[in-house]
Amino acid sequence: MSPETLRVLLVEDDEDDFVLTRALLSEARGVKFLLAWAPTVEDGLAALRDGAFDAVLLDYYLGGASGLDFLDRLTSRAATPPVLLLTGVADDGVDMAAMRAGAADFLVKSEITPLLLERAVRYAVQQHRSEQALRESEERFRQLAENIGAVFWLYDLAQGRTVYVSPAYERIWARAIDELYADPGVWLRSMHPDDAEVLASVMGTVQPYEVEYRIVRPDGEVRWIRDRGFPIRDARGAAFRTAGIAEDITERRAAQDTLASREAYFRALMENAQDLVVSLDLEGRVRDHSPSVERLLGYGYDELHGRNIFEIIHPEDVGEVLGAFMSILGQPGASVTREYRIQTADGGWRILESTGYNLVQHPAVGAVVVNSHDVTERRQAEQELRASEEQLRQSQKLEAVGRLAGGIAHDFNNLLTAIQGNAEMLLMEAPESGPLREDLMEIKRASIRAAGLTRQLLAFSRKQMLAPKVLDLNASVREMERMLGRLLGEDVTLVTRLDARASRVKADPGQLEQVIMNLAVNGRDALPRGGVLVIETTDARLTEADSRRYPYSVVPGPYVQLAVCDEGVGMPPEVLARVFEPFFTTKEPGHGTGLGLSTVYGIVKQSGGYVWVESEPGRGTTFRVYLPAVEAEPDRPEPVVPMVDDGPRTATILLVEDEDAVRTLARKILERKGYLVLDARCRADARQVFEQAGGRIDLLMTDVVMPEGSGRELAEELLAVSPGLRVVFMSGYTDDALIRHGVLESRFQLIQKPFTPDALWMAVGEALEK
Repeated sequence: MSPETLRVLLVEDDEDDFVLTRALLSEARGVKFLLAWAPTVEDGLAALRDGAFDAVLLDYYLGGASGLDFLDRLTSRAATPPVLLLTGVADDGVDMAAMRAGAADFLVKSEITPLLLERAVRYAVQQHRSEQALRESEERFRQLAENIGAVFWLYDLAQGRTVYVSPAYERIWARAIDELYADPGVWLRSMHPDDAEVLASVMGTVQPYEVEYRIVRPDGEVRWIRDRGFPIRDARGAAFRTAGIAEDITERRAAQDTLASREAYFRALMENAQDLVVSLDLEGRVRDHSPSVERLLGYGYDELHGRNIFEIIHPEDVGEVLGAFMSILGQPGASVTREYRIQTADGGWRILESTGYNLVQHPAVGAVVVNSHDVTERRQAEQELRASEEQLRQSQKLEAVGRLAGGIAHDFNNLLTAIQGNAEMLLMEAPESGPLREDLMEIKRASIRAAGLTRQLLAFSRKQMLAPKVLDLNASVREMERMLGRLLGEDVTLVTRLDARASRVKADPGQLEQVIMNLAVNGRDALPRGGVLVIETTDARLTEADSRRYPYSVVPGPYVQLAVCDEGVGMPPEVLARVFEPFFTTKEPGHGTGLGLSTVYGIVKQSGGYVWVESEPGRGTTFRVYLPAVEAEPDRPEPVVPMVDDGPRTATILLVEDEDAVRTLARKILERKGYLVLDARCRADARQVFEQAGGRIDLLMTDVVMPEGSGRELAEELLAVSPGLRVVFMSGYTDDALIRHGVLESRFQLIQKPFTPDALWMAVGEALEK
């Protein structure tokens, strides 16, 4: 490594001394000296102006001038190299004067050796450089201390006082620096009372510290200070001062408090939010999630953290969800929404509506954030609503068809009354044999079959007359077993599973038998190759949940279930939806009317029960009938009293019927028995006939529903005049309609259309005998 080069200026009026000095410097070992010569003070000052020198060797005697003059003129310059004064003799006075004038060292020429000169110059240069570096450092520190926003301070441990504080103190503390220098206690007294001990505990310490405290300015304003101190040690390692920086962090603390408040606010929102928030890495692994995940899905943090979220998505949904996830990975800021099922910790499933946001590039997030809302109950409610709407549509459809069927059946009853009644009357007059009688019998048989169809229509529309009784359902099934066996045929095996503990029901015995028979026949037809048909009874309890399982709204409570099951061909959904519609059939033309199951539906509904069907193609069919359970003993069957034809009768009957054919027939039947019949078409005509007869009417026979007023109103009007009047009502309507018209009372007699002559005679006879 090449030696250091130092440029030295020799100010000397004697050239021989210049030569000698150059020779001495040339012998230096560790440094290379470049020596320049200036014989006068002016030459020396000029040389310093023109060039850069590391040191100056100055002769004390310069002819007519003194080296001290050179020093005086040199110190006025901004930047000067160190000056070493050379003199011929040792003189303490000169030495002291030179040092006061700014000389770095003093050398006696006679004592100078090459080594001494080298060391003296090098030491002076190094010392000068150190002092210059210190001055520059102090200047930088001064500028820094005076211009930074924080307060720089120095505290003398021995004196126990602040020896320096930067100008920022006056701005932050709003106090004068001189006041602090004069009274060191001002620093502590400016502390907030609640924080005074914080600073007192660290003042004078010889360990680094960092504290935060509040100060109170003279105007009462409170500021937050962050103060950091550290010890300054001497060469022996002993601390003699403490230096520190105190900065105003009021705004920062306010921002931190605001941030902490916002963090607490959002943390509270996150911890109490119902929505689920999950962050995922690029592989779909869970990085973090909100507490609501555990509340809703049941997974603890450790159970879900690091787990691939797609592992718990329903297999039928995972493909679409994974595709949506992958679609946004290459699009920073993109989002996508999907709905899917996710498994809970207990193995159940919830439906989530989730929106994923690609925040992978976000510096504070670096993940895909998924916000999910639980829509399970909403979807279930929507499904239940759709089911309810479908139930309502089905119910309205069946109700509309029922009203149509009921209206048709009522009109048919009037027609059939005339047809069947007239056939019966003609048969009474016809010869015992011959074509005429055969024709009349055919008319009678056809009208009876037509009446049967009408009854089925009325059953579906719930407009038939019922005579409900308390029944043992098991007994009803057992009584029908033999008949059902013949009906089903040899290829179908009937199996009954009757629960001996089954409760009683209240229903019309004949109609209940019709239900069992129709369901059994339907099951038989579903077994073209034979098989097993099962009839079961058991107690059941229906709840509100059954309204969601089945196509009807049910009244919760105890019921008795009658189930008819087959293992036949089953039904597809489109057939299942129409199975109870009248005239709907899947059989070939001529092999069924399509009224069997609609009759079952009407009878069960009119009896206060429910019926529904479960079926799948190839897996058989089960019809379930639920009838309300009753706590009563079965009714005993009423004895059949044979009708006795005791010949002609004598009584005056007022016959009121708006259908001409029915009125004419009824009149002929009654007159054949010997009754005097006065007829009328409507309520007004009936009042007029009654008045013309002077009230001498024994019996009123009237239709219930008429265009100009009900039969009940007519009966009440005439009974007010003639309390002993007997009343027989005729109707083709259900008992519900008759109840609305107020005719189902024990004091009135009722005959259902279509009626035969015998039935009419019996009704009139019983009424007259009351």
